[in-house]
Amino acid sequence: QQFKILLNTKLAVKICQGGINQGYITEEAFGRATKSLHVLNKHIVSYKPEHIFGYATSAIRDAKNGKEFIHYIKSNFNIHIDIISGEKEAGLIYSGVKCAVPLSEKPVLIVDIGGGSIEMIIANHQKIFEKVSLNIGIARLLEKFSPSDPIKKEQIYEIEKYLLQQCGAAIEKFRTYSVDTLVGSSGSFESIACMIKHINHKKYDAKNHCGNIAVNDFIKLHQQLLNT
Repeated sequence: QQFKILLNTKLAVKICQGGINQGYITEEAFGRATKSLHVLNKHIVSYKPEHIFGYATSAIRDAKNGKEFIHYIKSNFNIHIDIISGEKEAGLIYSGVKCAVPLSEKPVLIVDIGGGSIEMIIANHQKIFEKVSLNIGIARLLEKFSPSDPIKKEQIYEIEKYLLQQCGAAIEKFRTYSVDTLVGSSGSFESIACMIKHINHKKYDAKNHCGNIAVNDFIKLHQQLLNT
């Protein structure tokens, strides 16, 4: 099924900030969400939609006051938000990727990097073979490790060690599919593509950002960021 995008916009709310590893949405995060939804609600009203679909993922589903937050949004904006599981989130990511990327019979690894969780899916154009949602999103890592800038070698080692511990079982399971292509579906991959284009003195097209990233280019960027 094809969709016509009428508006594509987003605001950085940082709903995770300050409490994600404690399983709590802070008062400041409530405030940022309110300001953002006031802005977004103006867009929503202007299009007069028949239905509004809202979804909450890792940070809210793990928060002790997540349901309180959902009730708050409903009371103030009349928007109902469904808290979805990590598996449901992974399935929706796969559906979105299928609309944007021409998948084939050969399995690929789809990765979505969020603030609270990371979803990894092995799939082809027909079905999902494996999917996993892990609570190792960027906000969780930043809060857990608080790396310096520039990051130190011992910090890199600790973070890599932790990620291998968290992802090890999934990676070993995924190896049986002989995947040689990773499909990135989040803003993190847009940022990576943009930086690689800049390094290679090429113009980045934000409206058409689906494209190939060579492994060597990614490794080059990775080393440059670590040494900055």
